[in-house]
Amino acid sequence: MEPPTIGQKIHYYKILPSTQDLAVSMAESDSQILNGTAVVAESQNCGRGRQNGRWVSPPGGLWLSIILKPSLHANRSALINFIAILAICEAIETKTCLQCKVKWPNDILVNNKKVCGIIVDAALTGKYIYYSVVGIGINVNVDIQTIIQGLETDQKRKSITSLKAERCGRFVNRRSLLKIIFERLNYYINSFEFDNDSIGVLRNMTRRLEGIGKTLIIDKSKSPTTGQLIGICSEGSLILSKDDGSITKILGQGISI
Repeated sequence: MEPPTIGQKIHYYKILPSTQDLAVSMAESDSQILNGTAVVAESQNCGRGRQNGRWVSPPGGLWLSIILKPSLHANRSALINFIAILAICEAIETKTCLQCKVKWPNDILVNNKKVCGIIVDAALTGKYIYYSVVGIGINVNVDIQTIIQGLETDQKRKSITSLKAERCGRFVNRRSLLKIIFERLNYYINSFEFDNDSIGVLRNMTRRLEGIGKTLIIDKSKSPTTGQLIGICSEGSLILSKDDGSITKILGQGISI
C-alpha cells in the first residue's frame, strides 16, 4: 500500500453539522475513498467531542476530520490517536512557538489550558482497521467568550483558551497551520506503518503527557488503582508503577487525568 498523502483531497464547507459525522458517512459509503481525505468546515453547529459531548465550533477555529485507512492491527488502533496528537502539538509549536502538553486521553494544552481536542472513530474488518476518522478541533483565532458561553460549568470555562489568546491577540494563519499538521501526520503515519517505529511515537507521547511522574488514583472500578504514571502502551493503556514496585497497565479508554 502506498503511503497516504494527508490533505491531498479536501472537502471544504462554510458550515456543517459535524465534520466527523460527514467523514464517517463518506468512509462507510465509499470503499474507494482516497486515504487521507479531509473534511474541513469554517464552523459546526453540532460538533461533537469525546463521549459525544458538545464541541462548540465558531468561525476562526480549525474544525476538520481526516479519513485514514492504515495497515494496522486493531489492538494498535490507539496509535492513530497518538500520532494525531503529536502532529498537532508539533504544528502548533512550529507555527506559534507555544509549548504543548497532552492531557489524557485526547486534549492538547497550552499554558495548562485546553486549546485542542481530538476524537477518533474507527471500523474494523476482522482483526484489522478498515478505516479510522480523526476529528480535530483547534481553537485558533476564535473568540473565547463565544466558546465559554456554550459550556456548562465554571471549571470548564476557566480551562479553555485559543492560540490567539495565548499570543496576546495575534492571529495565526490557519491555512499555514493546517499544512503543517498534514505534513506531520504524513511523517508519523509513515514512521509506524512503513518503518514500524511505534517506539518513537510512544516515547514522544510519554514526554508530552501531563501527569508523568505523578501519583495517580484511578478509580475505574470498585477497586481503585494507585501508582506513579510512567508511560503508555501502543494499545492505549497507561503504565503505572505501584508502591510495591510492581508495574500495572490500566486500559486508558474512559480514563481522564
